[in-house]
Amino acid sequence: MNKNFDLEKNIQSITVGIKIKNSFTIMDSWGSIVDDILYDSGDVFPESMFTQVADLYHNHRMYNEITGEYLDISTDNIILNIAVSEKLNDAIRALDKMLKYIAVNIISRNKLITRRIGVVIRYASSKEKLEKFKGAYFNNVSKEISDVRFSMKSLTKDSRLWQGNDNYINKIFTIEEGGISYDFQVYFNPLQSDIRDVYVKVIDEAFKFFKQDVVEAMK
Repeated sequence: MNKNFDLEKNIQSITVGIKIKNSFTIMDSWGSIVDDILYDSGDVFPESMFTQVADLYHNHRMYNEITGEYLDISTDNIILNIAVSEKLNDAIRALDKMLKYIAVNIISRNKLITRRIGVVIRYASSKEKLEKFKGAYFNNVSKEISDVRFSMKSLTKDSRLWQGNDNYINKIFTIEEGGISYDFQVYFNPLQSDIRDVYVKVIDEAFKFFKQDVVEAMK
């Protein structure tokens, strides 16, 4: 996953959400998942990445209050959030290892079916660039409006994700003071029982469209 544009200083975090068909057995596997990640995942999940574990009402969570990184698991979602504190490519390589681990040791092992994968990129930006971004998508938007949320469904078929299927892409833009949250979502048709090859394509396409939809719009 080699990106040819420099975003290291602007991207703050990357969140990957995997929407699955409801599975109540995954909650029963939570204890073994925690043990495996903490003690048997090698260098995939650094020892200091998750410092606390919480059993919440609707979900279970491993997290770090200082970095904001977490892994959430519920009956219909697996969500991984990582902070980007150093070079972007290093963060993406680490994310790739974590997602491969999740695909093999959580998704496949528990026979989970994936409906959707979403990638949320949080991007810090100046007021001037945010105004350029709003101008690229809207006419006569007041500078006083700082919070904007809108979505776009992609119908293009030139993506690596379209071969032999009826997948579609939805993109959600959230403009807030200080930056943009870009949510790139791939809905699978047919649904996926094995995402070991799929998630790589989703991450690559998310960054490709992010550059096109966000970075280019700020120029």
